[in-house]
Amino acid sequence: MYKNSTPFMENYIKEVFNIVTQLYKSVAPELLSEAFGIDIEEISKLNDVDVMKRLNNLKIDYQSVTTDNEKKIQYHDSIKLKILSQITNQSPPKESDILYLHLNEPDVVNQTSVEDIKKTRNSDGMSKMISDIDYISHEIAHAFEHILLTKNPSFIDSNICILMNSKKKNLLDYDPGESFAISMEKIILDKLKEPGQLVNYGISQYATVSDIDDVWNKKRVIPFSKKGIIGKTSNENPLTYLDLNLTPYRIIKNSGMKEMVHYIKNVNLLEIYESIFNTDDKTMTTFCDQVLRNDYSDSLIPQNLKYKPVHTPEKIIMLLDKMQQSKNVHMKHAITTENNISINTPEKENKLSFTQKIAKFLEKHESLMNIPIFKNFVRKQLNTLPPARNQEGNNVSTLNSRRNDFINELSNNGKFLKIQSQQTNEERHNLGEINKQISEENEK
Repeated sequence: MYKNSTPFMENYIKEVFNIVTQLYKSVAPELLSEAFGIDIEEISKLNDVDVMKRLNNLKIDYQSVTTDNEKKIQYHDSIKLKILSQITNQSPPKESDILYLHLNEPDVVNQTSVEDIKKTRNSDGMSKMISDIDYISHEIAHAFEHILLTKNPSFIDSNICILMNSKKKNLLDYDPGESFAISMEKIILDKLKEPGQLVNYGISQYATVSDIDDVWNKKRVIPFSKKGIIGKTSNENPLTYLDLNLTPYRIIKNSGMKEMVHYIKNVNLLEIYESIFNTDDKTMTTFCDQVLRNDYSDSLIPQNLKYKPVHTPEKIIMLLDKMQQSKNVHMKHAITTENNISINTPEKENKLSFTQKIAKFLEKHESLMNIPIFKNFVRKQLNTLPPARNQEGNNVSTLNSRRNDFINELSNNGKFLKIQSQQTNEERHNLGEINKQISEENEK
């Protein structure tokens, strides 16, 4: 049991998770089938325990907190850490997925039964049950989306794009993953609003259809309305942030969940993120036209069916190394040993092992260092003196092995990314562009 929790709270959240599981089986069997790698006919047989096991032995950390600063609603998985472990030649992480629900509802810990908790309303007057179903529906959508994205051939390039633009301000405040999760909230809430569904899911005693509308309006409609508009179409029609974030919702409603699964696996993520970081007025007008005409998915998916990767494993490793080296020139880092403390100079940095270079790179990203496994990995690598480097031949062999492992993990054993033994003129040009961007970054 967690510190700020009670047995009644734990039993309550299990019931809510079970409801969400049943709802996902009803509205998104194709999504579960693809994520879990099982026949769609088997989905109806899954219970909440089965789903939690297939989500890497998911644990729900549900606690009551007393301030908004302590509030935490997040799905944490190890998918990207698994990829990192391949690069750094570390053992894959063994930690379970965690769904954090740290909610500012201090009165809940005083409830003396599950029934009393179900009847609770939060400080905004929303039905607790509907609000919690909404929270969990959103976070579980992220879990499924993360699994499917590893099958997307543009997945690597989009992450490199995010990395290279990490210091840029997004011109378009949009996250495709968040958009999918918001859309799944809407799909789930729509299902509950259907006649008789509140009774079917055992919620009718605690909430009404108007409570469902209340949760959606207070969590999504009102907050998004305060963000203003993204832009206008060629006909001067405004595009709101809620319009954009419900793009997956429209795909599901118009074409079905099977098309949504296809969209996640094949949408050109790199093009989306390049638009986010480099949107101009003309591009934005076209973007708004596509979204409001509901052909946004059609314009992106076909381009990705024959997607040609921009970054080979060699380029990825070289980019990480160059970014790390450029930062090492401008800083010193104290390394603590059992007997003494030494200061890293550029000469010392050149003696770092490959895994230590990755650790140094991660250390500069505060958001990653908030994740315990990243933090522990960095401490383990950097709190010891760098070991002597192997001979050059062994280094090349080991590095190539790690590159191959990395690319096999992300590319479905080479299905999406085919490594060329010779660099083409285009590849040399692209690598030159990377070096140019890094040089420009150093000059800032």
